[in-house]
Amino acid sequence: MQGERAPSGAGAAAEDGRLEIEGLCATSAGSMNAVVYAQGMMSGGSDGARGTLEKFWRGVSETGRLLAPLPIDYSPLYQMFQAMAGALSPYHFNPLNLNPLRELLVHAWLASRP
Repeated sequence: MQGERAPSGAGAAAEDGRLEIEGLCATSAGSMNAVVYAQGMMSGGSDGARGTLEKFWRGVSETGRLLAPLPIDYSPLYQMFQAMAGALSPYHFNPLNLNPLRELLVHAWLASRP
């Protein structure tokens, strides 16, 4: 593909049908990809998986932009958390158990169900 970035690797092989994904194993952000990918595959095949992943990660990006409008190096809140991170447990920072990623993941799961 001249002038364009040609797809390559496992993603391209899965996209053009040369590779069939039978199972996923992941941690951290990869586990979110796995859940969203699996739901998209079940509801709409490869196109559904790509669309669901794109929608999910755009939601993550929008949520992050709303929660941290400044570049992180200039954020007073980030600087404060960095200063306290060694002294307190992560549970002290979130006593209400707020988890915007959980909400996005649930929404991605439910939105792509038939």
